[in-house]
Amino acid sequence: MNTYKIHEMYIDKLDKKMLTIKNKCEKYGIDFSYEKLNEVFERLEDGYIHRFIEVLVNGRVHHENWEFLAKLERMPNDELYIKNHSDEDLNEFKNVNIICEHCNINRFRNNSFLMRNTETMEIKQLGKSCVKEYTDGLNADNIARYISYMEELEELEKLSRSSFSSTTYWYKTKEILAVAIAITNIFPYVKTSRLEGYHTIENEDSTKNYVLDLYCHINSKSTLRFKELKKIKIHDSLQTEANEIIDWALSVDDDSSFITNLKNVLNNEYCLIHDVGIIAYAPIAYKNYEERKRQEELLKLNKKKSQHVGELKEKLSFSIKSHEMVASYETQWGWTYVHKFTDNNDNVFIWKTGTSGQYDEDLILNGTVKEHSEYNDEKQTILTRCKIMKV
Repeated sequence: MNTYKIHEMYIDKLDKKMLTIKNKCEKYGIDFSYEKLNEVFERLEDGYIHRFIEVLVNGRVHHENWEFLAKLERMPNDELYIKNHSDEDLNEFKNVNIICEHCNINRFRNNSFLMRNTETMEIKQLGKSCVKEYTDGLNADNIARYISYMEELEELEKLSRSSFSSTTYWYKTKEILAVAIAITNIFPYVKTSRLEGYHTIENEDSTKNYVLDLYCHINSKSTLRFKELKKIKIHDSLQTEANEIIDWALSVDDDSSFITNLKNVLNNEYCLIHDVGIIAYAPIAYKNYEERKRQEELLKLNKKKSQHVGELKEKLSFSIKSHEMVASYETQWGWTYVHKFTDNNDNVFIWKTGTSGQYDEDLILNGTVKEHSEYNDEKQTILTRCKIMKV
């Protein structure tokens, strides 16, 4: 039983090779199987992080003088059930953890097998795959053939550390984000590409490229841009900001495609080069979110400030602090425009009229109170028969 680390580029090739080996083993009467265990990330001599798949290959040799005793099964209530096929008292195994004492691979198992050496009387607990090595031997010729197959796997493992594509370089997500924060604090954000006519053109000075230049030193020539980027220092505080952005992205209640994709990327410890673009925009997205939240809080505060002014049919006069036309709609008498004003006390006034226009500050509004209303928790005084006058 051997474990190999195969570069992700060669996994399809590995699957084909494993099928070939399996068919050959069946021809020669050799029990053979392989299993993908987990993924691991390693930084190689080229300076980049690469992703490997650990593969467990089973089928090597057997151990003589072993006999089968019982099978341990995990029940739904997590208790162990012993299917005893011997006269041996095995109650001592009722409270053990289900493990494999041959490969010692630490993983969750639902069952295991108890084998006993007939010479030493040693009892071993074995996993489903490993138990075969204790019950069925191989002759010398078949072992030689098997070794030749394993040598092919060893060659593939060596190839995995010497030949690969830049598209399979992996980067630490949090470190990429910290670099993006540092760059967007100094340089304005630039999209990865732009449209020119019917063609999409890559922006050489995009924020994504800036991040890759600084983090990976892809453009190592002494260009003015690279000289400027080298002045940027990645401080520990940027890691703190990166954690804040990750926490925000993973918890924010937003099902937009951008946030969904951002969550998928930031939820992983490592990322690929095609993920750098969305990470580079994450600091801007977070700042925009914080600004929208600040504006919403400010709006709520202003809404609380607004009070009803005057009595019904009372004539009012006040200086205009702000104005905006918030709506317009067509009626059988023509178009109606809805104007929203505030006075120096942040009270809100609404005037519906057939006249559009923009009214600047330093003007006086005279009008009659038509009613008092409330919209989205904001108290509004509705006016009629209004006139705008200069101060």
